[in-house]
Amino acid sequence: MNIYDQIVQNQKQFSEGKINYIPHPPEMGDFTKWFPGRMRGDYTAITGGTSSMKTTLAKFLVFRAVGWAIKENIDYKVAWFAFEESQQQFFYSLLSFLLYREKGLRYNIENFEGLGKTVEEKDLPAIQEIMPLFEKYKSYFRVYDTIYNSFGIYKTVRDLDSKRGKFFLGGKEINYEEIHDKGWDKYVPDNPEEYIEIVLDHVGILTPQTGEKDLADAITNLSKNMRQYVSKLLNYSVVWVQQQMMEMENLDHIKENQIYPSIQGLGDNKRVGRDMLNIIGICNPNRFGIRIANTDSGSFNIGELKDYQRVINILKRRYGVVNKKTCLYADGCCGWFEPIPSAGSEGYKKLTEKIKNYG
Repeated sequence: MNIYDQIVQNQKQFSEGKINYIPHPPEMGDFTKWFPGRMRGDYTAITGGTSSMKTTLAKFLVFRAVGWAIKENIDYKVAWFAFEESQQQFFYSLLSFLLYREKGLRYNIENFEGLGKTVEEKDLPAIQEIMPLFEKYKSYFRVYDTIYNSFGIYKTVRDLDSKRGKFFLGGKEINYEEIHDKGWDKYVPDNPEEYIEIVLDHVGILTPQTGEKDLADAITNLSKNMRQYVSKLLNYSVVWVQQQMMEMENLDHIKENQIYPSIQGLGDNKRVGRDMLNIIGICNPNRFGIRIANTDSGSFNIGELKDYQRVINILKRRYGVVNKKTCLYADGCCGWFEPIPSAGSEGYKKLTEKIKNYG
């Protein structure tokens, strides 16, 4: 299909209500208005300081995308490389998300494991009731929790493709077994309507392999593979989670009110920021004693919201607006985000009362 025909098809589908990207959820408020979703071939980094809810944000975006795929019958699959957590811990977080969204119950891994507080007996039927939905969501994921080196990750992603399409070199199809020796320059999926997403969480825990002198080298190689092959040739969406440098949280930065994530602040290897098509920052101002957050969505009283808020800022977008910042209600217990109602409104009063009850 030529470019013009592709544009006509996309316009027609959009007019009919069919979108050609992985949508960001309406619960992200202005963020979704500025950044509607992740296209095929996108390379998106999420970055923030320690305990800023980087992983939680990545999960929320992907979990909500699975809900969209189920509702619209979209061929969407996620390969999630969990460098920090186990498969079971990952799926506990999925269960937390679904319990809150479907039943309004706030439980997390500690409750499921019985650490300090367990699940109340009266809530067990509700958990049992959503298990079929949980299993349906779970079927969209492949979670890898034992692969830590750059080539191992790339090869695992490539192995996924061997069952979903064909590889070519110089215009000729080649056997998958020949790829390692001969290389490849084109991939054609069996289903051109598929959406495949690769999530790497988080890259500061990579293990350097033979030929890589340190972590920065490992991150460089992984990013090269994700950009040159996975996002560009395979046309997959990549979500990359990267810590900010610890130095970004020192006293001088706090005094200068430079607490928000930056491209220069990418930890362990800031050069890979050049590879990214999109970079999203997430920050908890309350951690730094900030009481008022001024954003493009308005000013927010962090003192009243306590730790149940996060400022999300768009640091880089190759094809869209940048330097946009908003504040969202954020519940780390169940991995939920939503817009904060206007100060003084009934919705805001209910929200702050709910936060008080959470403690």
